[in-house]
Amino acid sequence: MKKHFGSCLVLSFVVASWLAIQSGSAQEKKADAEKGKKAAAGRLPNNFGQVGLSDEQKNKIYAVQAKYNGEIDKLEAQIAQITMQRDTEIQAVLTAEQKTKLNDLRDAAKKKTDTGKAAKEGDAKPKEKG
Repeated sequence: MKKHFGSCLVLSFVVASWLAIQSGSAQEKKADAEKGKKAAAGRLPNNFGQVGLSDEQKNKIYAVQAKYNGEIDKLEAQIAQITMQRDTEIQAVLTAEQKTKLNDLRDAAKKKTDTGKAAKEGDAKPKEKG
């Protein structure tokens, strides 16, 4: 039960941190746009960069994105909260023994993933000439 509580606590912290970062960056973008310090900036949707957009078109696209980004951020935060509530309720169905077994399986999967990542990083390093 303590592992479960700890996992929920960590997840809550991660979500809260993410929300704070998102809120801060959205406020900074809004402040920059209002002050007119620089032209609107953003990321064009996939493949839009290859259709020959003018700077005016790009700025209009960025403005449309900015118009919806705040609402999308709020909805993503709601989804994260609802997902966490769902997962907490699902785990409440398990017995203590099942929770322990689930945590062991998750730990093993994480270890396997971490090992795979380390191996890939090792492959990416240039080989020394001997």
